Amino acid sequence: MREALTIIWRLAAVTELILVARLLLQGLAGVYPALVTCSCVFAFQALLLHVSLSQRHSMIQQVWKVTEPLSWVLCSWMVLELFSKWTRSYPGIGRFGRLLFGALISIALVFSLIWWPFEWKALVFDHDFRIYYILNRVFLATQALFVLSVWLFFRNYPAPVAPNVFRHTHITMTYFAMNALSWLVFTLNGLKVATLMNFSIVVVTIGCFSAWAILLTRKGEERETMPLVSPEDAARIERVNQELLGLMKNFPG
Repeated sequence: MREALTIIWRLAAVTELILVARLLLQGLAGVYPALVTCSCVFAFQALLLHVSLSQRHSMIQQVWKVTEPLSWVLCSWMVLELFSKWTRSYPGIGRFGRLLFGALISIALVFSLIWWPFEWKALVFDHDFRIYYILNRVFLATQALFVLSVWLFFRNYPAPVAPNVFRHTHITMTYFAMNALSWLVFTLNGLKVATLMNFSIVVVTIGCFSAWAILLTRKGEERETMPLVSPEDAARIERVNQELLGLMKNFPG
């Protein structure tokens, strides 16, 4: 099982680099810089983990501990970059959404305290690693929830976006939701599901990065589409945008 996991681990890193090459060749690297950066860093992280695995088990944990906080920052950037595509025409909704994202992270950390005793008991690791594992699950779940909320919001308040943005949204939602679920299973059950959790995360990574590489195309970025809405709905959307613009004047920045 470990050999199979190592093989697909390498395949995941290759898939991430293929996505980078694909976006560069299509001239989309500048359109999705966060996604390109995430792909490069995740591939480099996988390489470091693979090299450290051949040394000793404790080293791979330390490498993961040092590099994982960077992935939290990069994933947040990727989510906010995607959100900015949806709100390009609505600066009020955009500013409010960025504030909401920060609030959701804070709320998720508070609500994670409910699960904390069960997860803490299941994870037989040093205290700092237990905190890392639980926080990782919290950040992934929050990002999945935020992307889902964006998708649901703009089903009721349509925005002019490129077809790539629709595809990017669905893939991102799947990526974070499935990874968050895998980490939740791990934090509640501990080492007995560690191999299954690792396998699940790598398979999801290969699937989602392959989907990004295949579905994000130059043609999909050429023309923004806007679902047909009635004049009343268009006025309602603009009213919401203007109200949020007015509200955000009370906040700094």
